[in-house]
Amino acid sequence: MKLRKVLLVAVIGVTVFSCNQDDLSENVEKTVETEISQNETQEHHGKKLILGKQKENPYSLSNMQKAVNIIATTGKANLLRQTELKPTHQYIVFVPETQEHLETLSKMVDTQKYVTRPYPMDYEIEQYGVEYIDNRAKSEELPVLYASIPITDITPDVPYEKLEDLYLTDDKNDPNDLVESIAVFLTEKPENIKVPGRGLLTEADKIKQLKEELDQPVGIETMRIFGKKYHPEGNVLVYDTNVGRNVPVRNAKIEIYNWFFNSYCYTDQNGHFRSHERYSREMGVYFTWRSSSATIRTHWNEIIGIRTSDKLGNIKRRKNGKTFVVNHSDTHKWSKATTHNAIQKFNDYLLNAGINQRIHHLNIWVFNDRGGRGAAPMLRTYPWGSLNNTFAGWAKWLSPVTVPIASILNITSSQIYPDLVFNFDHTKETLAYEKLVFHEASHAIHAKQAGQGFWVTFSRRTTDNILKYNKPYGNGTQPSAWSGQNIALCEGWANFMQNKIIYDLYKNNPDYQNENIATRHNLEGFEMVTVPNSFRRLEVNISGRNWFLHGLMWDLTDIPQDNITLRSGQTNTVISSNYTDRVYLGGYSKHPVRVLFEAMGSDESTGYILKERLKRENYNQRFVIDELFNAYGY
Repeated sequence: MKLRKVLLVAVIGVTVFSCNQDDLSENVEKTVETEISQNETQEHHGKKLILGKQKENPYSLSNMQKAVNIIATTGKANLLRQTELKPTHQYIVFVPETQEHLETLSKMVDTQKYVTRPYPMDYEIEQYGVEYIDNRAKSEELPVLYASIPITDITPDVPYEKLEDLYLTDDKNDPNDLVESIAVFLTEKPENIKVPGRGLLTEADKIKQLKEELDQPVGIETMRIFGKKYHPEGNVLVYDTNVGRNVPVRNAKIEIYNWFFNSYCYTDQNGHFRSHERYSREMGVYFTWRSSSATIRTHWNEIIGIRTSDKLGNIKRRKNGKTFVVNHSDTHKWSKATTHNAIQKFNDYLLNAGINQRIHHLNIWVFNDRGGRGAAPMLRTYPWGSLNNTFAGWAKWLSPVTVPIASILNITSSQIYPDLVFNFDHTKETLAYEKLVFHEASHAIHAKQAGQGFWVTFSRRTTDNILKYNKPYGNGTQPSAWSGQNIALCEGWANFMQNKIIYDLYKNNPDYQNENIATRHNLEGFEMVTVPNSFRRLEVNISGRNWFLHGLMWDLTDIPQDNITLRSGQTNTVISSNYTDRVYLGGYSKHPVRVLFEAMGSDESTGYILKERLKRENYNQRFVIDELFNAYGY
């Protein structure tokens, strides 16, 4: 009988390899049939990652050598490039013992040079999830990393265990995929290959039939099991509650992976991705959450872990171009995808405004524990102190969070410290996510422009306030009058940008007209409050009354003229209300937000310093700028 059909159906039906029926030889005997299940693999996703049985590795040196030995005794021996194989890679598991080891492995993963996984690559996965502790790990805080390392590379200085020698094929050492094809067939489960009237094939049966097929006087194309190679491609969408439909996940890094082979690509503006590498086999598609803008982590295992990755599904040549949708019900992936898209919108806004800063290579922690709060400690960008000293205060402000705070405070590797932290509320609304992301992202670009010294000082002031007064901002004079002025500027900038971007993005979009999401009313007709402010409800209120400077910034950058009201923070009485906003920064030649941002400077700043810079840089408007700041009590 012709074994080619047995090989073909077995491979596409079970071991997640693909072939097109058009690639079959016309000479295949139609009387020969095989009883193979061709159902697609059903995947399960949950909180925990659950391993199944260990699979026999077709890419082990011993199995590849076995395949070569069989081919060498047949009429296809001349197709072999070599008969005595040497390992090309080592399959190892790194077992870190310190957080310095974790940092080394994290940098190794960042190079994208190696195929890695936080779980064994030669096991079935019964359920995909984020919670997994390997039995080799020294502790929960020191997760292991499985990797395929080229035999010629120097292994990173981290304790490891060698699991197996590998022989990984490519277009040079196995141009016809013949060795790989035979090895895959030999390691297939017997129950997956059934011949009517004969039951399961034994290994001896497999080898006998292989040799018969390989001795047939036909070309290699007839023997080819995998068929033509293809570039895996598809689309990634996420549900957007703002518009009530799925929208593209833009500029997201995607990993294409199976066994010890992978490649990376990015989604475009339409959420479309296409691998630059070609494959014959079915491949898994994964979010990496490690883009040029940020690494996004949402779970304890990801916070302390080396990799961040979520599987979207599988793709093969017959079903290439598949669309993967991140549903609203999948909180884990949805929160990361929505955060990612919000960052893309933020960077787009900066580009359009002519601002030279971007969200770039930040480490972001995302929680969904009903907090509705965020923080921008910028600890990875500016590793100015231990996480213990800083996050103790911020954890109190961000609570409740379900991650083990005590364990977080013991982290010493600055590589996994957070730059931004989001604890979203339970409503899971896209707009709420965007507002918080825009707010903290605005802090991030301010921190990068102002520099480490400034941001360290600002962060310590807010942390001290949390520990002393249970709130980061105080009353406008805490921990000192100068600190209060500094906080008024920084928080004012973040509040302003949060509202400004929402308004500019959605004011003319008909999809948003049914909701009052463009919060212009919060800032037009703003009422400034003097400090010290004794009204607690104004502490974090970003609507139309506050001692932060977002109302002032709105009036500096908008065209409409309105009156400014100044109220006492002690008595709530009106101090003045007869000043009119007559400033428009940029004079239509520069985006007003760019002019404002550049005037905030690269060092310590307050509203008074901002006033003098703006007067100097916008000389023709110096008098109306002075008048406007005076109206706000500056």
